[in-house]
Amino acid sequence: MDWKFDHLVHFTLRPEEAKESFAGLGFQAIEGGRHEEWGTYNCLCYFRDLRYIEWIGFADRERAERSGNLLIRQIVKDAKDGEGFSQIAIRTRDIKETEEILKSRGLQPVGPFPGSRRGKDGRPLTWSMLFVRDEKEDDCRYPFFIQWGADEREREAGLGKFMIHGGAKPSLSVIGYAAERPENALRKFVRLFGTDAGAASGQDEYGRYLALPAGGVELRFYEISGKGGRPFFCEIRGTGQSRVARVKNGTYRLVSGVSL
Repeated sequence: MDWKFDHLVHFTLRPEEAKESFAGLGFQAIEGGRHEEWGTYNCLCYFRDLRYIEWIGFADRERAERSGNLLIRQIVKDAKDGEGFSQIAIRTRDIKETEEILKSRGLQPVGPFPGSRRGKDGRPLTWSMLFVRDEKEDDCRYPFFIQWGADEREREAGLGKFMIHGGAKPSLSVIGYAAERPENALRKFVRLFGTDAGAASGQDEYGRYLALPAGGVELRFYEISGKGGRPFFCEIRGTGQSRVARVKNGTYRLVSGVSL
């Protein structure tokens, strides 16, 4: 199985302002493009191993509200509670194989759905998205899966220059979820990934958590209610600085070192 962490989705009314905030923190953040069919647009910040943050907002709110894409429907729902992290995406090289794996684990895949946008240079980018039907999001909503139209070597060659920030190449390493019941959240993700290898518990400034390594990052589940099972912080390591930054109602913990 080739699943890898791909990106963190952060809803904001003005993605360009999040981009500027990250530039003020010493990061190289860039404009993405428009998703014409979905009524949204984005800005991006890339890190080691093709992981990135996507700040997404509405270019056409009415069109977004009519969208049948499940991610956009989640964002429209999340927007009612204000800005903040919405979702994570897991990268796969074979979305049809991923669909069969999910079925074999008793899960209900939804899709795949095509996606596309044009970059600032006018060239089209394409991908496919696969979702998992989820009736209990408060225990942490499932991620969605994405397969890019270009292979990883091609994407690395084109995006590598954007992964360097202040002379360093940091890594997006930890995603923290607010869960009504961390045990249930962990159980869901163990079922999704098919393993509990590396599962552990710990404590930090946000409280006690249960953790699971998945796709190259560590997912942490905290007992925090009222946030709909969504991420609430992420950790970026190898930044050369140690601080916590609040950007568009999202918490970004910047860590100087590179090891977990």
